[in-house]
Amino acid sequence: MQSAAGSSRRLRAITIEQTREQAPAPGSAGVSARRYVLPAALLAALFVRLAAVAELRPASDVYYYLSQGAQVLVSGGNPYAHTYTGIPAALVTPGAQQVFAYLPFTAIYLVPFYLAGDIRFGLVAADLVVGASIDLYGGRWNLAASLLFLFIPLTVLFSTYYVNAALVAMVFLALFLLFESRGQPRLGALSLGLSLASIQFALLVAPLALVYYARKGMWLEVAIAVVAGAAVVLPFLLLTPSFLDQTLLFQFSRAAAPLVSSGGPLGTLVNPSLDAAVISLFGFGLPSYAKATVELVVLAPLSRAKDLSSLARNSTLFVLVSVFVLPNDFFWAYLELPFMLALFWLSAPKYLAFVKRS
Repeated sequence: MQSAAGSSRRLRAITIEQTREQAPAPGSAGVSARRYVLPAALLAALFVRLAAVAELRPASDVYYYLSQGAQVLVSGGNPYAHTYTGIPAALVTPGAQQVFAYLPFTAIYLVPFYLAGDIRFGLVAADLVVGASIDLYGGRWNLAASLLFLFIPLTVLFSTYYVNAALVAMVFLALFLLFESRGQPRLGALSLGLSLASIQFALLVAPLALVYYARKGMWLEVAIAVVAGAAVVLPFLLLTPSFLDQTLLFQFSRAAAPLVSSGGPLGTLVNPSLDAAVISLFGFGLPSYAKATVELVVLAPLSRAKDLSSLARNSTLFVLVSVFVLPNDFFWAYLELPFMLALFWLSAPKYLAFVKRS
């Protein structure tokens, strides 16, 4: 009897090939013109971002932590045991002065770009790969979704000015979805594992993606993703007593900012997290077990993705809810990850709906 995993892969290959056969002929005028749009868009997006890097000074302490974290790795040190200095006082997040709050692959990925002169080059590269992946993913609206991601002002700012560390995880989640759609699940699983070792919010996708693999009987891919992520994280976990405090527990122990307060570049800060709303209404914050309960209630109906399209949809919804529920303090950059997932979901090619476990 043939395995479910083998049948699933063959069905995937058949549906992908059928979709390609239905596409316009490669020599047609529409295809000939369209094939230049993405390269031109990527060049334009690169120019815009490099100009922003040259003209704008980073307005977030994240830039300084990531730069020093990469520098410490280059010197053979441990970013979780480093004393961070030189961060402008106006940018320091209260309570986070000596916390490297990111998972290790973020710093590892940024090392070559630090050596090239600026870690923002790595975030710009991530933007371009995400934009290209959305287009290559296929679908009726894939090019429009790609252009939206590449040129909406906030994505430009999050890779150059108000630095978003989640971009490192985002690029590998994008590659995970792209490789899966192309019938290359092992490369997809490797990309998933690296994303899980990059930023905490990517871990929210883990239960959905691993259940997706398990329902298809793709246990090798489950192993690849878990081993890849663990291989990056475990050395730092074993060498650093404060690793869990800095990367996980810190997020729940920091004081919650008010729903509305003064400060920031616009003079007013808004914290639309669930914790801030509860404090404003009732005078006390939500305990961690209450947040965990909310997360489990939301996760339960979303955990059984039947295909890649529903996996992107369910991941979008779960991450979107979680960025408001879990953190005590909300940062608008948190929305970039669910925004990217939503573009994959909404632009997904129809054939992905038929790639199911047989």
